[in-house]
Amino acid sequence: MDHAAIEKFAVWAHAELVTQLTEQVQKMSRTETHLAVAGQKKEIDALVEEAASEWFCRVIALRFMEINGFLPGIDRLFADDSGRFQPAMLKTVVDIDLPELERQQAERLKENSPTHSLYLDLFLVYCRSLRQKLPCLFGNVSFYLEKLLPQNLFQWDGVVHRLVRDIPDSCWRGKPEIIGWLYQYFIAQKRDEIININKGVIKKEDISIATQVFTTEWVVRYMVDNSLGRYWLEHQQDSRLEEQLKFYVPPIITADHNNSEEKNTEGLRPQTLTFLDPCVGCGHILVYAFKVYMAIYREQGYSEAAAAAEIIKHNLFGIDIDDRCVQIASFVLTMTACSYDSYFLERDVHPHIVSLQESSHGCVRWEQDFIAHTDVVNGFHNELLDAFRHAKEVGALLKISPTNPKLTLDHKNFFQRPRSEQLLIQAELLSRRYSIVCTNPPYLNKFDVHLKTYLLTHYKDYSADLFSAFIYRNLEFCEPGGYTAYMTPLVWMFIKRHEPLRRYIVEHKTITSLIQMEYSAFKVATVPLCTFVVKNEVVREPGIYFRLSEFKGGMAVQEQKVLEALRCSECCYRYVADQRGFASIPGVPIAYWASPDMLAAFAKGRPLSDYAIVRTGIQTGDNRRFLRYWWEVKPDQICYDANTATEAIASNCRWFPYNKGGRERRWFGNEDYVVDWSKGGSPLFGNPKAEGRNAQDYPDDLKFKPAGTWSLISSGRPSFRYKEHHLSDFAGMSFYDAGENLYYLLGFCNSVVASEMLQLIAPTINYQVGDVARLPVIESKSGKTQVSRLVEECIAIARLDWEERETSWHFECHPLVQPVDRIEDAFGIWERRCRDRRKRMQLCEEAINRYFIQIYKLEDELQPAVSEQAITLHRADLKIDIRNLISYAVGCILGRYDNKAQESPTNVDRVVFTAKYDSQTLAYNCPPTGSDLSYQSKQSIVPICSSDQSKLGGDLTSLFINWVESVYGTSTLSENLQFIAYGLTEKQMSEAAARRTIRRYFLREFYADHLKMYRKRPIYWLFDSGRKGSFKGLMYIHRFQKNTLPILRDQYLLIQLKNYNAELAELEKAYVAVDSTQRQKFGRRINKLSNQIAELQCYIKRVESLINTDIRLELADGIAHNYAMLQDILAPIR
Repeated sequence: MDHAAIEKFAVWAHAELVTQLTEQVQKMSRTETHLAVAGQKKEIDALVEEAASEWFCRVIALRFMEINGFLPGIDRLFADDSGRFQPAMLKTVVDIDLPELERQQAERLKENSPTHSLYLDLFLVYCRSLRQKLPCLFGNVSFYLEKLLPQNLFQWDGVVHRLVRDIPDSCWRGKPEIIGWLYQYFIAQKRDEIININKGVIKKEDISIATQVFTTEWVVRYMVDNSLGRYWLEHQQDSRLEEQLKFYVPPIITADHNNSEEKNTEGLRPQTLTFLDPCVGCGHILVYAFKVYMAIYREQGYSEAAAAAEIIKHNLFGIDIDDRCVQIASFVLTMTACSYDSYFLERDVHPHIVSLQESSHGCVRWEQDFIAHTDVVNGFHNELLDAFRHAKEVGALLKISPTNPKLTLDHKNFFQRPRSEQLLIQAELLSRRYSIVCTNPPYLNKFDVHLKTYLLTHYKDYSADLFSAFIYRNLEFCEPGGYTAYMTPLVWMFIKRHEPLRRYIVEHKTITSLIQMEYSAFKVATVPLCTFVVKNEVVREPGIYFRLSEFKGGMAVQEQKVLEALRCSECCYRYVADQRGFASIPGVPIAYWASPDMLAAFAKGRPLSDYAIVRTGIQTGDNRRFLRYWWEVKPDQICYDANTATEAIASNCRWFPYNKGGRERRWFGNEDYVVDWSKGGSPLFGNPKAEGRNAQDYPDDLKFKPAGTWSLISSGRPSFRYKEHHLSDFAGMSFYDAGENLYYLLGFCNSVVASEMLQLIAPTINYQVGDVARLPVIESKSGKTQVSRLVEECIAIARLDWEERETSWHFECHPLVQPVDRIEDAFGIWERRCRDRRKRMQLCEEAINRYFIQIYKLEDELQPAVSEQAITLHRADLKIDIRNLISYAVGCILGRYDNKAQESPTNVDRVVFTAKYDSQTLAYNCPPTGSDLSYQSKQSIVPICSSDQSKLGGDLTSLFINWVESVYGTSTLSENLQFIAYGLTEKQMSEAAARRTIRRYFLREFYADHLKMYRKRPIYWLFDSGRKGSFKGLMYIHRFQKNTLPILRDQYLLIQLKNYNAELAELEKAYVAVDSTQRQKFGRRINKLSNQIAELQCYIKRVESLINTDIRLELADGIAHNYAMLQDILAPIR
């Protein structure tokens, strides 16, 4: 099936039909529009969407029937015999067996109407003729829908023409599921809009669209093969059905296998084997189930024609809340029957598929509809009215008492029946039980008040998501000994809120097989999925599991891997597990790959929560107000070394280190944030509810204490770190009060053993507090000392590595500032240091792994090796390190760092820089004495000039070159500049070219790198006049003073403007004197200067406007807030 062509057409058709119909509505008279809207109580946009959907579905249904030869009374409708677009209705429609009135009408239309108008009218006539044979999709429609028949439907390049032209005939032949795919793509844009707009609770009327996901074909086959197919095979000793079930997973028969599993042919007739899809959607599952039933009936000696009617009458049932989907599902199931019986449409047999309709106590004629059933209805109607009041929201989760057995209703023309009969039909389907229940339920975990209340009342233990409630509900629908099959998010297998569901299934049901898919295999669903089959009773039979987590490439790859595992029972990702073993793991995860030794370790160990307090931290409810990066605020207002809450309060500081989780980093690091915890958190926790915040605290006696911490979200292996002197965030979960066990626990959590165990407990990207608290700890007195020593060394290595980053608050000097005169030599030293450090960390981690593998007796299944790529330390990288060196130099130039002269072994006066904050000037000032300070800017602003001939003086490039000369010496300046340029471009060049490259880097790339390093909270601010580049200049935020903007104007901008004007005058004078060959060059320069002057004049006005407003920055408000105050004169943050 050409999904690309199908999707392209459907998306285009939706936009085209909506545009057409909107124009038609605008042309309708006010009376017509009013009647349509008032009669349906809908907005015009909703009517347009409904009409577009109605006619789209009818057109694609007729096209399917045309290609497959199912059109009653005619052969062709939209195309000629060669398959080209040529509406054939003019020749064929009057030959159809129509009621007399419509036949006469068709003949008159043929004689009197223009061709295109005739097509439309005859199309309506033909649609009406199908009301009896296909009431599901061609039943009576309201007058407004016929009024909104798209007038351009049959025009050249219109919907019908493109449908015929763009979708190959091969996509239609024998593939009724194409109708569902077309509809899914048709509503895709609306679905995306609903999901994007309603990031919280989905509105009741949008639930059906928002939760629609078309099930992949091979998953459908797996579910049906292993539920319906398996049920039949269990009860038919001589059946050869297995040969036709491509995805059937044969059971493993054990010695203590239940007697109930033995094949039993007594009393089982195909007609008694019922199949329900309670979230039927477009009927994809029922279509394949029909084919399996057909194979079953054939085995029993039925002809295909007889079997088709029997299957529709007795076997297949469907429920949904979406009227359109139910219409499609009924149609495609009918078409499937037609493929086996060419006279099926004449047999007056219709599918048992209903779209749940809602009741209303305003139906005063409810009882009158059932005068013929007074003995049945008495008293029951009120119960149904109550039950179905919110049916469109609750769906098949509704629990209905069994209907009166005397009442039997035909499902034919469901949508045209009185509402009272619809409710009784619904009640009948919802109250009975089925042999097989198979579905892809909706995925939704944010509910409105009524749905939430209903779930808590009827599905309290399973109310975490709609899909989990459906897992339980389907087991209620299912007969004892029957099967339920699902495709759902895989989170139910592991996370805490689904533990009651897991425990219920493990203790009372049997998982016969399960496929865990790769995390992003099914892109449509945006969540990781699994598909599985459950037998509705306890059976002493191991389940068969397929773990496809490692196989990327989408659902096609997943299908291939399943088939490979079915062919080879020894496949490495195929597991056999007794679900009773799951109960030995805390939380009862469906950890089917756990070995007996691993399960024994869970049984032997004590939970980590017995050794430490494991919990989340603070939730501020307003991070923009209370959190900052440490470099945003005044350093003298940060307390870095509090050991207790009492010490923190006594410090009178406002800001304190804050553990907020962060990126993958082991042992030490991710020290970026500070939190406003002034006065012991009084502003934070004083009265958050009054401020509209949801704040959460944790005990003071745990604050600032040594702890092991990790990030909530981890896309790789678990990464635990040591923390002290910190407060913790809700996402910076930690374990405290571990005492002498802290290093041992930290080593265990970072070991391969804990990593494997966390994969059993929580194999998602989230590691919750409860997951870590349940880790089984086995103490080893002999190993604890050695492990603790290794962990202490790992922390020391990681701390040293972290503090060599400029964004660390303990940073002192860039690692390339070494007692050598060549930067290339300094980089070599740094490269060896990184390599040695990483190697030592690798050895330590492997030693820790070795200890815990021995302690947990897992030598046969785990290896201690740690890959070099897994070490979370710096790796020397010339491109990155040169940029970081430049950033550090800019800090020296702008006065961020103090300096100390130090003797160098090579007799080069080398300057070592350390951070030193002056609380009076709000700057890291450099003293005027000591080594050569020619690189330092005397002002708080450093211009970035496009040429070293600039008359502003002291531009950034020149000062940087002076810095390089001051740090590494004069004799190697040329070589060092060339090496820096090579690090920026990976190209060898001369000194002159290197100087140009460095200048170009400052002009074009430096600020983007700075924004990246400081996470869009820059400490150096770029004054930028605009795209013409008339002025750029850097300022260190902590040196911003009241007179900074006047200095910018008077000492830089006005001087630059004067220089530009002088240069322009000289150029204009020279322009007259030069010959014609030179004038073009001079003209371009004059034009550029003129533009720069105009830009600079506008920029000066913006600066003066801010000077007049007397801008004052308050660092505590954060860089984002302060930057916005000067955004008119600063480069945008991107």
